[in-house]
Amino acid sequence: MIRILAATIAMFASVPLSAQASGPANPHLALATALTSDDQVDDSYAHAIEGMFKSTLRADPSLAVTEAECPGLIDAMVAAGEPIMRPAHQRDFLIYRDKLTRLFANEMSGEHAAEGAAFFGSALGKRFLASLAMHPTIGGVSGETPAAATPPDARAGLDALEPLDRREIEGILGGSAWALEFSRLQPRIAEAQLEMATSDYLPSEDAAMDQAFAAAAETHLTACYAKP
Repeated sequence: MIRILAATIAMFASVPLSAQASGPANPHLALATALTSDDQVDDSYAHAIEGMFKSTLRADPSLAVTEAECPGLIDAMVAAGEPIMRPAHQRDFLIYRDKLTRLFANEMSGEHAAEGAAFFGSALGKRFLASLAMHPTIGGVSGETPAAATPPDARAGLDALEPLDRREIEGILGGSAWALEFSRLQPRIAEAQLEMATSDYLPSEDAAMDQAFAAAAETHLTACYAKP
């Protein structure tokens, strides 16, 4: 059961939001918020940009040649697109958080949701989530499936913790009714995670990014080739 639960948690540990109020009156929102914290959203954005977007640009043969001639082109393009890409990423995460909140409200008791929120909001729970995020699945991602859709190696994340942390977490997850209830939601959590990971930019966002990338590339290349 621990492995199943850990894999479920890992779906949103990788995977940048101002924290929403999630007081004791709404334990289901509190649990969803603990699993989609500001730090996790920021880490997810950085991973998506570095692991997916920049790697895709570097894989383009013509762009790779230009990058070699004028280093910094890709970074300049990404920086120009960030005012569009980051808010879109945050919007998608807020939608995902709302889906989790509704799922937990429908499928978990308030008591169990509160217990889960307390664990994942604790220093120990945060260390667990951080450890999971540091151990991506071996083998990478195939096709066009975003990296965020692939759960990290939960066992490796757990094993990477300090022995005292690991034993305490195993005790909590192995002996808690809330953890068992939570683990049974894995397929539906994974579905919501995949929907977020594969969501498209709005047409207006695509157009704005194209314009920002083109302007940044022109500025960078003009300066580069003007050098003696």
